[in-house]
Amino acid sequence: MKQKIRQWPKIELHCHLDGSIRRETFRRMAEQEGIDCPQSEEELTAYLKAPADCTSLKEYLEPFGRVGFCMQKTEYLETVTCDCLHQAKEDGIIYQEIRFAPAFSLGKGLSMEDAVRSVIRGIRRGTDETGVESRVILCMMRGRPEIENQEVIDTFLSIRRAGGADAMYLGGLDLAGDEASYPLIWYERLFRKARTEKIPFTIHAGECGSWENIRCAVRLGARRIGHGIAAAENPEIMRLLNEFQIGVEMCPTSNYQTRAVQPGREYPLGIFLKKKLRVSLHTDNRTVSDTTLSREYEWAMEHFPWLQEEDFCRMNLNALQEAFLPEEKKKELRQKLLRGYESKIN
Repeated sequence: MKQKIRQWPKIELHCHLDGSIRRETFRRMAEQEGIDCPQSEEELTAYLKAPADCTSLKEYLEPFGRVGFCMQKTEYLETVTCDCLHQAKEDGIIYQEIRFAPAFSLGKGLSMEDAVRSVIRGIRRGTDETGVESRVILCMMRGRPEIENQEVIDTFLSIRRAGGADAMYLGGLDLAGDEASYPLIWYERLFRKARTEKIPFTIHAGECGSWENIRCAVRLGARRIGHGIAAAENPEIMRLLNEFQIGVEMCPTSNYQTRAVQPGREYPLGIFLKKKLRVSLHTDNRTVSDTTLSREYEWAMEHFPWLQEEDFCRMNLNALQEAFLPEEKKKELRQKLLRGYESKIN
Protein backbone atom coordinates (compact mmCIF):
# COMPACT_ATOMS: atom_id res chain seq x y z
CA MET A 1 0.00 0.00 0.00
CA LYS A 2 2.88 2.39 0.75
CA GLN A 3 4.15 2.08 -2.80
CA LYS A 4 0.66 2.77 -4.12
CA ILE A 5 0.36 5.88 -1.93
CA ARG A 6 3.70 7.23 -3.19
CA GLN A 7 2.46 6.79 -6.76
CA TRP A 8 -0.81 8.67 -6.22
CA PRO A 9 -0.61 12.14 -7.80
CA LYS A 10 -0.79 14.79 -5.12
CA ILE A 11 -1.29 18.52 -4.64
CA GLU A 12 0.66 20.28 -1.88
CA LEU A 13 -0.26 23.82 -0.82
CA HIS A 14 1.50 24.17 2.54
CA CYS A 15 5.26 23.66 2.35
CA HIS A 16 7.73 26.10 3.94
CA LEU A 17 10.98 26.35 2.02
CA ASP A 18 13.30 26.88 5.00
CA GLY A 19 11.71 23.93 6.78
CA SER A 20 12.22 21.63 3.80
CA ILE A 21 15.93 21.91 2.96
CA ARG A 22 17.25 18.46 2.18
CA ARG A 23 19.98 17.27 4.55
CA GLU A 24 22.52 16.68 1.77
CA THR A 25 21.93 20.17 0.41
CA PHE A 26 22.35 21.69 3.87
CA ARG A 27 25.62 19.82 4.44
CA ARG A 28 27.03 20.96 1.10
CA MET A 29 26.14 24.61 1.77
CA ALA A 30 27.52 24.43 5.32
CA GLU A 31 30.84 23.18 3.93
CA GLN A 32 30.91 26.04 1.42
CA GLU A 33 30.30 28.52 4.24
CA GLY A 34 32.82 26.92 6.60
CA ILE A 35 30.07 26.08 9.09
CA ASP A 36 30.47 23.02 11.28
CA CYS A 37 27.60 20.56 11.19
CA PRO A 38 27.10 16.94 12.28
CA GLN A 39 28.75 14.50 9.89
CA SER A 40 26.80 11.30 10.45
CA GLU A 41 23.43 10.98 8.79
CA GLU A 42 21.75 10.15 12.10
CA GLU A 43 23.21 13.18 13.89
CA LEU A 44 22.43 15.52 11.01
CA THR A 45 18.83 14.32 10.89
CA ALA A 46 18.47 15.02 14.60
CA TYR A 47 20.14 18.43 14.17
CA LEU A 48 17.72 19.59 11.48
CA LYS A 49 14.44 18.13 12.71
CA ALA A 50 12.24 19.03 15.63
CA PRO A 51 11.92 16.36 18.34
CA ALA A 52 8.87 14.14 18.03
CA ASP A 53 8.09 15.03 21.65
CA CYS A 54 8.32 18.82 21.25
CA THR A 55 6.89 20.69 24.19
CA SER A 56 6.05 23.92 22.36
CA LEU A 57 5.99 25.82 19.09
CA LYS A 58 9.15 27.61 20.25
CA GLU A 59 11.04 24.32 20.49
CA TYR A 60 9.68 23.24 17.11
CA LEU A 61 11.07 26.41 15.51
CA GLU A 62 14.64 26.00 16.81
CA PRO A 63 15.94 24.10 13.72
CA PHE A 64 14.94 27.01 11.48
CA GLY A 65 17.70 29.13 13.01
CA ARG A 66 20.28 26.53 11.94
CA VAL A 67 19.39 26.77 8.24
CA GLY A 68 19.09 30.55 8.00
CA PHE A 69 22.37 30.94 6.10
CA CYS A 70 20.95 28.76 3.30
CA MET A 71 18.40 31.50 2.58
CA GLN A 72 20.82 34.46 2.25
CA LYS A 73 22.33 34.12 -1.24
CA THR A 74 20.65 34.09 -4.65
CA GLU A 75 22.35 30.86 -5.69
CA TYR A 76 21.39 29.17 -2.42
CA LEU A 77 17.76 30.24 -2.68
CA GLU A 78 17.60 28.96 -6.25
CA THR A 79 19.20 25.66 -5.28
CA VAL A 80 17.02 24.87 -2.24
CA THR A 81 13.88 25.77 -4.22
CA CYS A 82 14.81 23.58 -7.15
CA ASP A 83 15.65 20.77 -4.74
CA CYS A 84 12.26 21.18 -3.05
CA LEU A 85 10.60 20.35 -6.36
CA HIS A 86 12.84 17.31 -6.76
CA GLN A 87 11.64 16.13 -3.36
CA ALA A 88 8.08 16.78 -4.50
CA LYS A 89 8.63 14.68 -7.63
CA GLU A 90 9.88 11.76 -5.51
CA ASP A 91 6.71 12.11 -3.43
CA GLY A 92 4.26 11.92 -6.34
CA ILE A 93 3.39 15.63 -6.19
CA ILE A 94 2.29 17.24 -9.44
CA TYR A 95 1.71 20.75 -8.08
CA GLN A 96 3.36 22.40 -5.08
CA GLU A 97 3.06 25.87 -3.60
CA ILE A 98 6.31 26.83 -1.88
CA ARG A 99 6.10 29.54 0.75
CA PHE A 100 8.87 31.59 2.31
CA ALA A 101 9.38 34.90 4.13
CA PRO A 102 11.55 37.17 1.94
CA ALA A 103 12.28 39.39 4.96
CA PHE A 104 14.39 36.56 6.38
CA SER A 105 16.68 36.51 3.31
CA LEU A 106 18.17 40.00 3.57
CA GLY A 107 21.23 39.26 5.74
CA LYS A 108 23.77 39.38 2.89
CA GLY A 109 22.45 42.50 1.21
CA LEU A 110 19.70 41.02 -0.95
CA SER A 111 16.55 43.02 -1.53
CA MET A 112 13.19 41.33 -1.12
CA GLU A 113 12.76 41.35 -4.88
CA ASP A 114 16.19 39.72 -5.33
CA ALA A 115 15.14 36.98 -2.91
CA VAL A 116 11.76 36.36 -4.52
CA ARG A 117 13.15 36.31 -8.05
CA SER A 118 15.82 33.83 -6.89
CA VAL A 119 13.12 31.50 -5.59
CA ILE A 120 11.20 31.91 -8.84
CA ARG A 121 14.33 30.97 -10.81
CA GLY A 122 14.54 27.86 -8.64
CA ILE A 123 10.91 27.06 -9.42
CA ARG A 124 11.44 27.52 -13.16
CA ARG A 125 14.52 25.31 -13.12
CA GLY A 126 12.88 22.72 -10.88
CA THR A 127 9.78 22.56 -13.08
CA ASP A 128 11.95 22.12 -16.18
CA GLU A 129 13.86 19.28 -14.50
CA THR A 130 10.96 17.47 -12.80
CA GLY A 131 7.74 18.47 -14.53
CA VAL A 132 6.27 19.51 -11.14
CA GLU A 133 4.25 22.71 -11.45
CA SER A 134 4.78 25.28 -8.72
CA ARG A 135 4.01 28.80 -7.50
CA VAL A 136 5.55 30.86 -4.69
CA ILE A 137 3.66 32.23 -1.68
CA LEU A 138 5.25 35.22 0.06
CA CYS A 139 4.91 35.12 3.84
CA MET A 140 4.38 38.19 5.93
CA MET A 141 5.35 37.58 9.54
CA ARG A 142 3.58 38.26 12.80
CA GLY A 143 5.66 40.37 15.16
CA ARG A 144 7.58 42.11 12.36
CA PRO A 145 7.20 45.85 11.63
CA GLU A 146 4.20 46.74 9.46
CA ILE A 147 6.44 48.56 7.00
CA GLU A 148 8.36 45.33 6.42
CA ASN A 149 5.18 43.34 5.81
CA GLN A 150 3.96 46.08 3.51
CA GLU A 151 7.18 45.67 1.54
CA VAL A 152 6.29 42.00 1.00
CA ILE A 153 3.06 43.12 -0.70
CA ASP A 154 4.91 45.80 -2.66
CA THR A 155 7.45 43.23 -3.86
CA PHE A 156 4.66 40.95 -5.07
CA LEU A 157 3.10 43.87 -6.94
CA SER A 158 6.42 45.02 -8.41
CA ILE A 159 7.12 41.62 -9.95
CA ARG A 160 3.54 41.26 -11.16
CA ARG A 161 3.54 44.70 -12.79
CA ALA A 162 6.89 44.08 -14.45
CA GLY A 163 5.34 41.09 -16.19
CA GLY A 164 7.51 38.61 -18.03
CA ALA A 165 8.06 34.97 -17.16
CA ASP A 166 8.62 35.58 -13.45
CA ALA A 167 5.17 37.06 -12.87
CA MET A 168 3.36 33.85 -13.77
CA TYR A 169 5.05 32.02 -10.88
CA LEU A 170 3.58 34.31 -8.23
CA GLY A 171 0.91 32.54 -6.18
CA GLY A 172 -0.25 34.69 -3.30
CA LEU A 173 0.44 35.87 0.24
CA ASP A 174 0.43 34.34 3.70
CA LEU A 175 0.74 35.50 7.30
CA ALA A 176 2.77 33.17 9.52
CA GLY A 177 4.50 33.32 12.90
CA ASP A 178 3.51 33.53 16.55
CA GLU A 179 -0.27 33.48 16.34
CA ALA A 180 -0.81 33.44 20.10
CA SER A 181 1.13 36.67 20.71
CA TYR A 182 -0.03 38.64 17.67
CA PRO A 183 -3.79 38.60 17.04
CA LEU A 184 -4.80 38.54 13.41
CA ILE A 185 -6.89 41.70 13.67
CA TRP A 186 -3.65 43.71 13.99
CA TYR A 187 -2.92 42.92 10.33
CA GLU A 188 -6.25 44.00 8.87
CA ARG A 189 -4.76 46.94 6.94
CA LEU A 190 -2.32 44.66 5.11
CA PHE A 191 -5.05 42.29 3.97
CA ARG A 192 -7.27 45.18 2.95
CA LYS A 193 -4.42 46.24 0.64
CA ALA A 194 -4.07 42.68 -0.69
CA ARG A 195 -7.81 42.52 -1.46
CA THR A 196 -7.71 45.90 -3.21
CA GLU A 197 -4.84 44.66 -5.39
CA LYS A 198 -6.60 41.32 -6.01
CA ILE A 199 -3.80 39.25 -4.48
CA PRO A 200 -5.12 35.92 -3.13
CA PHE A 201 -3.99 34.91 0.32
CA THR A 202 -3.98 32.16 2.90
CA ILE A 203 -3.51 32.80 6.63
CA HIS A 204 -2.06 30.67 9.42
CA ALA A 205 -4.96 30.59 11.89
CA GLY A 206 -6.35 28.24 14.53
CA GLU A 207 -2.95 26.66 15.17
CA CYS A 208 -2.64 28.09 18.69
CA GLY A 209 -6.17 27.22 19.84
CA SER A 210 -7.88 30.44 18.72
CA TRP A 211 -11.00 29.78 16.67
CA GLU A 212 -11.60 33.55 16.75
CA ASN A 213 -8.53 33.97 14.53
CA ILE A 214 -10.18 31.64 12.01
CA ARG A 215 -13.34 33.75 12.01
CA CYS A 216 -11.21 36.86 11.53
CA ALA A 217 -9.28 35.26 8.65
CA VAL A 218 -12.53 34.49 6.84
CA ARG A 219 -13.75 38.03 7.40
CA LEU A 220 -10.49 39.45 6.05
CA GLY A 221 -10.96 37.46 2.84
CA ALA A 222 -8.62 34.46 3.17
CA ARG A 223 -9.30 31.76 0.58
CA ARG A 224 -7.57 29.17 2.73
CA ILE A 225 -6.66 28.63 6.37
CA GLY A 226 -3.29 27.22 7.37
CA HIS A 227 -3.89 24.45 9.97
CA GLY A 228 -7.30 25.58 11.30
CA ILE A 229 -7.18 23.04 14.14
CA ALA A 230 -9.21 25.16 16.57
CA ALA A 231 -12.28 25.02 14.31
CA ALA A 232 -12.96 21.54 15.70
CA GLU A 233 -13.88 23.15 19.02
CA ASN A 234 -16.57 25.41 17.56
CA PRO A 235 -19.44 24.14 15.35
CA GLU A 236 -20.20 27.71 14.30
CA ILE A 237 -16.68 28.14 12.87
CA MET A 238 -16.97 24.86 10.97
CA ARG A 239 -20.27 26.08 9.50
CA LEU A 240 -18.58 29.34 8.55
CA LEU A 241 -15.75 27.52 6.74
CA ASN A 242 -18.33 25.44 4.92
CA GLU A 243 -20.54 28.39 4.02
CA PHE A 244 -17.66 30.37 2.49
CA GLN A 245 -16.01 27.26 1.02
CA ILE A 246 -12.67 27.98 2.69
CA GLY A 247 -9.86 25.48 2.17
CA VAL A 248 -8.24 24.03 5.30
CA GLU A 249 -4.55 23.09 4.95
CA MET A 250 -3.85 20.37 7.54
CA CYS A 251 -0.39 19.12 8.55
CA PRO A 252 -0.76 16.23 11.04
CA THR A 253 2.87 15.55 12.02
CA SER A 254 3.62 19.24 12.49
CA ASN A 255 0.37 19.86 14.36
CA TYR A 256 1.24 17.27 17.00
CA GLN A 257 4.82 18.52 17.30
CA THR A 258 3.78 22.16 17.83
CA ARG A 259 1.06 21.06 20.27
CA ALA A 260 -1.67 22.50 18.06
CA VAL A 261 -3.12 19.05 18.83
CA GLN A 262 -2.19 17.69 22.25
CA PRO A 263 -0.77 14.16 22.59
CA GLY A 264 -3.51 11.60 23.01
CA ARG A 265 -6.16 13.83 21.42
CA GLU A 266 -7.81 12.71 18.21
CA TYR A 267 -6.73 14.65 15.16
CA PRO A 268 -9.70 16.64 13.75
CA LEU A 269 -9.29 15.41 10.16
CA GLY A 270 -12.15 12.95 10.63
CA ILE A 271 -14.49 15.59 12.05
CA PHE A 272 -13.68 18.03 9.26
CA LEU A 273 -14.24 15.44 6.55
CA LYS A 274 -17.57 14.36 8.03
CA LYS A 275 -18.62 18.03 8.16
CA LYS A 276 -17.61 18.21 4.47
CA LEU A 277 -15.02 20.94 4.96
CA ARG A 278 -12.58 21.51 2.09
CA VAL A 279 -9.74 19.71 3.83
CA SER A 280 -6.38 18.77 2.30
CA LEU A 281 -3.18 17.26 3.74
CA HIS A 282 0.31 18.79 3.60
CA THR A 283 3.80 18.45 5.11
CA ASP A 284 4.33 21.99 6.49
CA ASN A 285 8.09 21.39 6.91
CA ARG A 286 9.51 18.28 5.31
CA THR A 287 12.90 18.33 7.02
CA VAL A 288 11.96 19.85 10.36
CA SER A 289 9.09 17.37 10.75
CA ASP A 290 11.08 14.60 9.00
CA THR A 291 8.12 13.72 6.82
CA THR A 292 6.81 13.47 3.28
CA LEU A 293 3.30 13.90 1.96
CA SER A 294 3.12 10.16 1.37
CA ARG A 295 3.89 9.59 5.05
CA GLU A 296 1.15 12.02 6.05
CA TYR A 297 -1.27 9.96 3.94
CA GLU A 298 -0.02 6.74 5.55
CA TRP A 299 -0.52 8.27 9.00
CA ALA A 300 -4.06 9.32 8.08
CA MET A 301 -4.88 5.81 6.86
CA GLU A 302 -3.54 4.28 10.07
CA HIS A 303 -5.52 6.59 12.36
CA PHE A 304 -8.69 6.75 10.24
CA PRO A 305 -8.98 3.25 8.77
CA TRP A 306 -12.33 4.10 7.18
CA LEU A 307 -10.55 6.38 4.69
CA GLN A 308 -10.59 5.07 1.12
CA GLU A 309 -8.63 5.98 -2.00
CA GLU A 310 -11.60 8.11 -3.04
CA ASP A 311 -11.21 10.25 0.09
CA PHE A 312 -7.58 11.05 -0.73
CA CYS A 313 -8.51 11.85 -4.29
CA ARG A 314 -11.20 14.25 -3.04
CA MET A 315 -8.75 15.92 -0.65
CA ASN A 316 -6.42 16.52 -3.57
CA LEU A 317 -9.29 17.91 -5.60
CA ASN A 318 -10.06 20.21 -2.66
CA ALA A 319 -6.47 21.43 -2.68
CA LEU A 320 -6.47 21.96 -6.42
CA GLN A 321 -9.74 23.86 -6.27
CA GLU A 322 -8.19 26.32 -3.77
CA ALA A 323 -4.76 26.52 -5.43
CA PHE A 324 -3.53 29.96 -6.48
CA LEU A 325 -3.69 29.09 -10.17
CA PRO A 326 -5.63 30.21 -13.25
CA GLU A 327 -8.65 28.06 -14.06
CA GLU A 328 -7.14 26.68 -17.26
CA LYS A 329 -4.14 25.33 -15.38
CA LYS A 330 -6.44 23.81 -12.74
CA LYS A 331 -8.38 21.98 -15.47
CA GLU A 332 -5.14 20.59 -16.88
CA LEU A 333 -3.94 19.39 -13.47
CA ARG A 334 -7.37 17.99 -12.58
CA GLN A 335 -7.22 15.60 -15.52
CA LYS A 336 -3.69 14.55 -14.56
CA LEU A 337 -4.84 14.03 -10.97
CA LEU A 338 -7.89 11.93 -11.81
CA ARG A 339 -5.92 9.67 -14.15
CA GLY A 340 -3.76 8.62 -11.19
CA TYR A 341 -6.58 7.18 -9.06
CA GLU A 342 -8.52 3.99 -9.63
CA SER A 343 -11.58 5.51 -7.94
CA LYS A 344 -13.62 7.44 -10.47
CA ILE A 345 -14.84 10.81 -9.24
CA ASN A 346 -16.89 13.16 -11.36
